[in-house]
Amino acid sequence: MGINHKISKDSSYKCVKYDTDSLGNKIQIMIENLKNLSTKVIIYYSSQNKIIAHKQFDLKKNQPLYYSFYNPVTGEIIKRINFHKGKESYKFEIKFDDKNNKAEQVTYSKNKITSVFKYEYNQQGLLV
Repeated sequence: MGINHKISKDSSYKCVKYDTDSLGNKIQIMIENLKNLSTKVIIYYSSQNKIIAHKQFDLKKNQPLYYSFYNPVTGEIIKRINFHKGKESYKFEIKFDDKNNKAEQVTYSKNKITSVFKYEYNQQGLLV
């Protein structure tokens, strides 16, 4: 990153840069060009060096493509938002109970709830 080069339309390249946020946590920034699609990916890490968020942007249209948020303990996606033409088109969220088990997953399409999936566990703590 840093030096701009004239890139032909059919070429591909990837640049990776590491930085830190205001709390001192690592951030990874990737700029990638793949045949007419230029994207910027930003990955945010926790203080334990686990991924907590992942964001991707379309650089040519200056619009977000998706955001993903992760549980810093388990590494599972807890929320994802997809964008179409810069507007939120699809989203899902996972909610947890007091034992840190999945309680429900809510899915949205164009800001309207399309499904709610509830997780149930037996007395041994196994998903039923």
